[in-house]
Amino acid sequence: MKRRKISGMQTVPGAVPLLVFEQAFGEHVTAGMTTRAGGVSTGIYESMNLGRNRGDDPAAVAENYRRLAHALAVRPERMVLPEQTHTATVRIVDEALLAAHAAGRNVLRDVDGLVTDLTETALLTTYADCVPLYFNDPVRGVIGIAHAGREGTLKNIAAATIRLMVSYYGSCPADIRAAIGPAISQAYYQVERQMGTAFIDRYPDLRDTELITADGPAHCLLDLPGINRRHFSTCGILPEHIFESGICTWTHSNRLFSHRRTAGRRGNMAGFIVKH
Repeated sequence: MKRRKISGMQTVPGAVPLLVFEQAFGEHVTAGMTTRAGGVSTGIYESMNLGRNRGDDPAAVAENYRRLAHALAVRPERMVLPEQTHTATVRIVDEALLAAHAAGRNVLRDVDGLVTDLTETALLTTYADCVPLYFNDPVRGVIGIAHAGREGTLKNIAAATIRLMVSYYGSCPADIRAAIGPAISQAYYQVERQMGTAFIDRYPDLRDTELITADGPAHCLLDLPGINRRHFSTCGILPEHIFESGICTWTHSNRLFSHRRTAGRRGNMAGFIVKH
């Protein structure tokens, strides 16, 4: 079946349709995001809910993860999902951590980013408007993923991930390919003025950009994908190595879960990256 392109990603059809970056990382790395389709969840979670703390039937969520493992061609015990809490904490996934995680030990609490050089191991994080960040160093054979909501973006989890790749694996930022997945766009992401001020206080170079714009006296609009793209560049990622999906979760809420569009009544997609 022909694959259909949506902005910077391709829709891979199948029992579990996937949005993937086909041009970003080469043939040995698969990176992208699930959609709402292909699972067994019902109601507000229909159908491919991968959020374990949303109130969905645990058996349905487990089946959805089994289907995702099959779609990614990895064993379920080699799928790694942290307990995200909007931190800038990034962990190395080695065989010891993988075994502990598979055994059900709580080894990834308060973690929002993962990095590994293991093959056939899926790094996962979950989303419903926040920004998925993907990393691949083809020279060192290292991949990573990070969950960047407004807190993670403010704390610059992109830089934290790149620093860990550099310090632990010896990556060079100029070699790293980075991508930004589907997320809520600036037009639909209104926040209190204080949040915009917090970003400008921490990153003064944002003051005169269109990444933070006024939206009335008490609010502003944040471009979270754009700010993360700026973080990539500041860290030394080359412009030609930065890829973007261009997909807004609010606009495409018929295909993707959007927290804001549904006032929190929703499931989660999973962002994923695997090295084969």
